[in-house]
Amino acid sequence: MNRHPVILIEGLDGVGKSTLARGLASQLGATLLTSPPDLGSHGMLGPLRSHFDRRPVSMRRAYYRFANLLVSEVAAVANAERPVVIDRYWPSTVAFGVGMDGATDLQAWVGRYPPEVLRPDVMVLLEVDEHTRNRRVTKRAEGTTGEEDDLANAVSKRAAVSRVYRAFEPLVVDTSSLDEVGVLQRVRAELGL
Repeated sequence: MNRHPVILIEGLDGVGKSTLARGLASQLGATLLTSPPDLGSHGMLGPLRSHFDRRPVSMRRAYYRFANLLVSEVAAVANAERPVVIDRYWPSTVAFGVGMDGATDLQAWVGRYPPEVLRPDVMVLLEVDEHTRNRRVTKRAEGTTGEEDDLANAVSKRAAVSRVYRAFEPLVVDTSSLDEVGVLQRVRAELGL
């Protein structure tokens, strides 16, 4: 079967994931997916991500696990026709669960994908120095989650999240000194695209 590539873009908020994912998808004619997917407003809950980000940790993690399964199914269908670029996915669920919450139920999944979700062909991990990351996050319109606020104040948690991300053996790209075009060019060159 001639399958198109599935490229995953990962990293903390403010490193340039969404910008890279949009640019890469556009240049490759790929389907762009985000995890969790934007499911819009649903009655009294409002936007689901912001709703579940305010819920207890166990409910928040269950939501993100379900979101990964949903994105996996959509990616598998889209991948039959074209490349797929995913903005956040299973590694974020594991990295934040283990690195931020010490989730013991996710410990066994560090560096591994469950059989029920599509495994990407390559994971690109974007990193940036903390000063630049905080400046970028502050400038964004959507604000930050409680987890991101915790990360900004906890070097040890950022290091733990980064260790979990790296266990997935990603292509690591430091975006600190690169603009949007530079990041896209570097990633395309590294991936041979």
